[in-house]
Amino acid sequence: MAIDIKNLNQEYTKENAILARFNAPGGIKSNIEQWEMDLHNLKTQYMVAKADLEWAQSKNDKAAQKMLTQTIEAIKRQAETLKQKIEHAQLVLSEQKKKVDAKIEELSKDPETKQKLDSILYKKYDRKRKVELDKKKQLETIKEIANNHPTVKKLLTGIEGYNKTIKSCNRIISNLGTKSPLTPKETADLAKARADLPVAQSKLNDRKRDLVNYFAINHPLIDAETLKGLHSYGDISKQMQGCDKTIANCTKAMSGLTVSQGLKNFTNSDPSLPTIAENKPSWLHPIKRIKYNINARRARKEAEAQSQISKNNQRKAFKNELKLSKDEYSADIVQKYLENYEKGLHEAAKSNRGNGNSR
Repeated sequence: MAIDIKNLNQEYTKENAILARFNAPGGIKSNIEQWEMDLHNLKTQYMVAKADLEWAQSKNDKAAQKMLTQTIEAIKRQAETLKQKIEHAQLVLSEQKKKVDAKIEELSKDPETKQKLDSILYKKYDRKRKVELDKKKQLETIKEIANNHPTVKKLLTGIEGYNKTIKSCNRIISNLGTKSPLTPKETADLAKARADLPVAQSKLNDRKRDLVNYFAINHPLIDAETLKGLHSYGDISKQMQGCDKTIANCTKAMSGLTVSQGLKNFTNSDPSLPTIAENKPSWLHPIKRIKYNINARRARKEAEAQSQISKNNQRKAFKNELKLSKDEYSADIVQKYLENYEKGLHEAAKSNRGNGNSR
């Protein structure tokens, strides 16, 4: 039996509220930060007092030595007290976080519940993968059209040129706009950049509009937002590589979810079809043989269709079993579980990039 998410969420909410108070301004975390600052200040005071004591010892100033020795001992006692308070507070904060994490971990201990949670992520990554596949297909079409139609390639070249001009103008304005005094050349460069910038921005908007209008008339199935997001002809290939990377990451994430095997079974399984009785007429009876072949093909197609319907129904029933109710899905603990899971995937992806293993 699956875990009762509603009851578990109530426990999680209670423990998480305590942790939130600990982390809020004025809570344990704030106290730790303040005590750590106080400890740092005591260390500074200790170093100053120690240096003064050494100076007093060099002067053989007994009274100063006695006073500074007492001061140093007092600083040590205060520092030790602060250390103990910090350690105790950190332990309390750590233990409370463990209680919260334990509730989230408990959520995924039950295989049935984890499969339901994984199904949410599976659907999310599947949607994202399909979006990227569609975008890549559109980019491939745009590139093919650009290669065969000089007008499109010219528009993309213009977009690239005006983007470069805008970047150059912004760079000059950023570097020289607050500098004073300016040399005569710098003054001229700044004035030119300020004059060229609005012209380039206007021209860029015109070229982008021309590109969108061209496709709207000649290739209306291409998404306008995809066209607006292009910065050059070369950017098409770069964005296609980005699509490939996202598709690969989504596919990898989906394959690592417990629900994927169950869905895969329905997708790839090919249950045995009903055997059609072998009572084929002799070649000496061609008419009967033709009728037999027609009926055999018809029977095979009907059997395949029924098999596919059965497989689809099983898959649909399986997916329905994985659904969470609206209240379960909106539960704080479920949202936190999903957030942590995705965070882990992103960190793993970043780690792979660092190792040079990613696309």
